Formats: sequence, structure tokens, C-alpha cells
Amino acid sequence: MNINILTAAIAGCVLLCSVCNATNIAILKENIPNARGHADPDQMAKVLSQAKHKVDLIDAKQLADSRSFNATKYSVVVFPYGSFFPAQARENFLSFLRNGGDFISTGGYAFDEPAIRHNGKWITRSQAKELPVNKI
Repeated sequence: MNINILTAAIAGCVLLCSVCNATNIAILKENIPNARGHADPDQMAKVLSQAKHKVDLIDAKQLADSRSFNATKYSVVVFPYGSFFPAQARENFLSFLRNGGDFISTGGYAFDEPAIRHNGKWITRSQAKELPVNKI
């Protein structure tokens, strides 16, 4: 990954979280194939913590669970993987936004590639379309 892209993503995230007066920040961390422009969730968490923000790394299952992830618990969620978005979290994420939560996306256009878990790996909608129907 280009260090300048990563630095810009992290710096932008810190600035936006400061402007939003973010108190509790969730950062999505998943085992997805690395792509150009993806930011490192661990590095983002480290820098945001150093900037005195409370940060939790959450996975897709937590993002989809209203008890684990909601606008009462978090003020901002960060999606560091650009177009990748776990499809099963859609409804809870929309609820988070409707209830006053904010989000920051780095590394590409958000929500271009909804993804699902298939045989233990993340696959995008376009990849799922290539599978035989009885394999999904």
C-alpha cells in the first residue's frame, strides 16, 4: 500500500472525528482481501487513540448486531475498506445513521461492493453472480 494514501486516510479520519466531536469510534476490521486504497484498521485505531478518542475495532457480525453497534454506543463508524460493505449489516447500519450516527469511509466509493461470507471467505455481489446457484 502506498504510505501517502494511508497517511492521508488516517489524517483525514482524525480530522473528521475531531470536527464531529466524536467520543466513541467504531472501526470495521475484517479479514478481507487487501486492495489498493484500503486503510489499516489497527493503524487507524492507534492514531485515533493517540488523539484521545475512544476506539473499538468491530467485525461484520458486531456491525450487524444492534446490541453491539448502535448510535448510543458509538458516535462514528469508520469503514477503511472503500467499496467493501458486509451486506448483513445493512439494516443495523441504516438504523445507526437514522439515530444520529456518522460514518467515514476511506479507500474508495462506499457501498459499491456489498459482500457476504461464503465458505469462510468474503465474496462480493459480482463474485457471487459467477457461482452456480446451488453453491451460494
